[in-house]
Amino acid sequence: MSRTLPPGWYPDPDAPLLERWWNGTAWTDHRR
Repeated sequence: MSRTLPPGWYPDPDAPLLERWWNGTAWTDHRR
């Protein structure tokens, strides 16, 4: 998958029950 995701909340790859903020280029430390 080569398309870039827009910034937003997505399922956390490390904690699927949480959402993690993707800033458009990398995962941040913000979770909810």
